[in-house]
Amino acid sequence: MSLYLKKLRLSVELSPLLPPDEADLLLDPTTWVRGKWLNMALGEVCLTQGSKVCLVDSCEMAYLASTAGSGHQLRNDTSLFGPANVAQSRLIVIPINIGNSHWVLGVIDKQGVVSIGLHDSLPSQENLHLARETLSHFARAYLPSISAHHSTVTPLMTPLQPNTNDCGCFVFAVALFTLAGNQAPVTLHSGLWRRIMVSCLGSEVRDWHSLIPVSGQTPADVTKYEPPEESFVGLSGLEKFKAQRSHMKKWEEEMEAKFEKQLQTNTELFQTLRSNTVMAMMVVQQLARVGERTEQDLGSELEVAKELEAMKVIPPRGQSSCALSSKIDRVKRTVWCLKATQMSLSELDGNIAKAESDPSGEVDNRETT
Repeated sequence: MSLYLKKLRLSVELSPLLPPDEADLLLDPTTWVRGKWLNMALGEVCLTQGSKVCLVDSCEMAYLASTAGSGHQLRNDTSLFGPANVAQSRLIVIPINIGNSHWVLGVIDKQGVVSIGLHDSLPSQENLHLARETLSHFARAYLPSISAHHSTVTPLMTPLQPNTNDCGCFVFAVALFTLAGNQAPVTLHSGLWRRIMVSCLGSEVRDWHSLIPVSGQTPADVTKYEPPEESFVGLSGLEKFKAQRSHMKKWEEEMEAKFEKQLQTNTELFQTLRSNTVMAMMVVQQLARVGERTEQDLGSELEVAKELEAMKVIPPRGQSSCALSSKIDRVKRTVWCLKATQMSLSELDGNIAKAESDPSGEVDNRETT
């Protein structure tokens, strides 16, 4: 960790937002991403992007879409996740939990021609129908100025998840690319993005290096050659020799195919991990830069709020000096987390390059500190 980040860390309140056991669960590739984790991670990152970005968290969205939530007003800017600047924002990010079993991401882009898009990493007609219903209901209720034509929900290009556990992780990754104005890669490395999510929540990730495939590793299903003597019973001389040679050749071909498959798999893993790491570095760097500008803007608003309060003038709702100070602390904290994540990704990228150039796989696998 650089001296700059160590000094910056002293200036922010950096207790992790997740308990250690929950951070470990989020890193577990077999764990389904909980709404609490996803809403919290997206909420903190979206806050750093200023008032032009709005997150409507999944709990809020589920209530809005229900009969009970008819006419419900979005929570104000002092709440943890739900800023009430839907009308003023240019980009609205909406994680949606479908049937308590799958995460998708709705994106309402109001820059220029209004569009409502849907990212689904495990697409189906049922998912599309339910998400369209939810997003259309939201648009009609809270964005009445949007015409019926512009409230059409369009499926967007989204990386496909290889299992049933990573939908929340994919929603987080695609949301970050969307916030940065970039297209997500065709293939996402879920292990990498789980670590980025944990890091953005302020927890320390010590096993970035474990993502790197081990070059030259023997496939698990490679077996030692053992000639089946019983197969050669009744053979003698040249016939037995030919049978043994044929059997050994077949075994060699099978083992060679397994090694080639392992090599191909490692090559693909290296490519996916390397490309995701480089792109993630660029994204978190961009988000951190915007976060620094947001912090400055909020600082200016804070000075104005203090002056108004000193004159006994009530500031706009949700913009009291106390509320702004709290928001600045959160932004500063998340900017630090983004910068720390960027440094970890930079170190990982260097170790990936070493591993690719070193067939022995002897790279620096020390824990990141």
